[in-house]
Amino acid sequence: IQSPFPHFPTMASSVLGRSGSALLLLVHSLAAADVGLPEVHLPARGAPLPEAPVASSSDGELDTTLRLQAVRLVGPGISLVTRAFNARIPGPTIAIQPGDRLSINLHNELRDPIGADASNKFHHPNTTNLHVHGLHVSPVAPADDVFGTVLRPGESSRYEYKLLPDHSPGTYWAHPHHHGSVVLQAGAGAASALLVKDPPGFLSPQLAALDDRTLVLQNLPLKVLHMAAEKSGDQLFQGGPAQDLWLVNGAPEPVLSVQPERWQRLRLIMAGVSEWLYLDFGKCEVALLAKDGIYIDDFPRFVGRISLPPGGRADIVVRCPGDADHVVSSMPRPASSGSGTFVGPLFTIGVQRSSAQSTAAAEALLPWRPAARPTYLQDL
Repeated sequence: IQSPFPHFPTMASSVLGRSGSALLLLVHSLAAADVGLPEVHLPARGAPLPEAPVASSSDGELDTTLRLQAVRLVGPGISLVTRAFNARIPGPTIAIQPGDRLSINLHNELRDPIGADASNKFHHPNTTNLHVHGLHVSPVAPADDVFGTVLRPGESSRYEYKLLPDHSPGTYWAHPHHHGSVVLQAGAGAASALLVKDPPGFLSPQLAALDDRTLVLQNLPLKVLHMAAEKSGDQLFQGGPAQDLWLVNGAPEPVLSVQPERWQRLRLIMAGVSEWLYLDFGKCEVALLAKDGIYIDDFPRFVGRISLPPGGRADIVVRCPGDADHVVSSMPRPASSGSGTFVGPLFTIGVQRSSAQSTAAAEALLPWRPAARPTYLQDL
């Protein structure tokens, strides 16, 4: 649909019929556009699952910084200029508690051009703001104002959020949300996990003792991104692999190592904007614990597959047998569910085999439900 360099389609086609010196000039001009960019290095396929750095609250407060930057994403067969938080994909994890005050200093370190004005079209690729997806907080500046707060290149803003004392613990995420540039920013790597941690005594002792891992699932849909870049006049996004790129915690098809027959808590965040996921865990047992930051009332609810729309989250409790490693793949959804679902492997649960017998092999999940709901969820 689009040239690999959509910002220069006419130039590229005309140069191909000219001298080699003209072609060399084009290559140098493209390379010069991203001289000095921070590099984000992708691990090899099948490497251990990376962990993002965590900024955690203390004494009821967290004051942290997110910088929206241009980066070059590099790896085997991949060289891609995109946008990210703090020169990382995904950005740092933000961890807070109910009742906390959260301050985020957002710096837009992108550069001109700003791009043409437009309405309900791709535009302003380097203009940004911030959305804390799922949090029950004020929509008025300086809080979660996604319409009035607009940061042009080089501008900054301090976001202030006050969580309710009974805010639902759960899994959320933060991402750019300026209308017109979301696809080229949140849809191309700029996203952070945002966790409201469980207060002491909130969970059952069994659930509180589980290993707790956060998995940020991201896709870079190249045809969509090149189209958005061309239509918005973007001069930054360029390059890429031959196919769409899927990452889990910034790695292609990483391996999550677990003990055999032991329950694990996984927080799944679909931090993409284009496709659904319909996750199959093979021979592993999967129990749903929470959906979109809300704990269910009938845990353990055993499920065959986990459906995640763009922006969706699911907290699950998983146990895998020790006879093999288990590939977690997205499968075709039922026909009635519509289209736009990725099909393919995403990560592997690697079972650490040992001659020692697991003491947890026969452990059953005990029923649990929240003792109370937040005031804003009383009707659920």
